[in-house]
Amino acid sequence: AKKKEKERFLSTKKKKPLIMMAPQPPRDLYCAGQNHHSLTICWKEPILDGGAQVYEYEISYSEIIKKTVGKKVHETIVELKPIRCSRWIFKDPIATTGFRIDDLKGGTDYCNFTVRCRNEVGWSEPSAA
Repeated sequence: AKKKEKERFLSTKKKKPLIMMAPQPPRDLYCAGQNHHSLTICWKEPILDGGAQVYEYEISYSEIIKKTVGKKVHETIVELKPIRCSRWIFKDPIATTGFRIDDLKGGTDYCNFTVRCRNEVGWSEPSAA
């Protein structure tokens, strides 16, 4: 009888849930190299991964389109399609902390580079530009 009572008590005892959340943003984004058609950017992993492994990074950036009207130059910022930069070769993806963006247009300005990361809970906020 005591054994059954103990089992019933243990089964009703609340277990402490494992808390997981989206990771913090990657940090210290910097340009590691550039040429006329590519740019290599690097960053550091987030300080807190939210309790789950970071498995993917995404880079966002914008292109500045300049149009000259008379003596004035009008600039329009166009957000480009984000780039996911994980390696899905293995069963578990490998998240790297650097990426080379190829096929950029020479003589074109780019801005607003940010990186965000993902764990099994969701995406982080974008990093500081």
